[in-house]
Amino acid sequence: MRNTGKSDMFASFVRHGLDTEELVSESVLQVVAGSDTTATALRCIFLYVMTHPRVYRQLQREIDAVGKGKGGV
Repeated sequence: MRNTGKSDMFASFVRHGLDTEELVSESVLQVVAGSDTTATALRCIFLYVMTHPRVYRQLQREIDAVGKGKGGV
């Protein structure tokens, strides 16, 4: 593997001595864990918006404004 001077999750795993099988396993785990966290956050946001009419109306106004080319937000 070539050293580009950049440090990311994969490079960190390599620096800490993980072999190929461990790299694949840890990478898959990180992606799955991240997608689950993202899905949970989105569910919480949508629940909040749906259960707070004032927030829902404001979001709808902003979406409508952007859709009509007014820039909104």
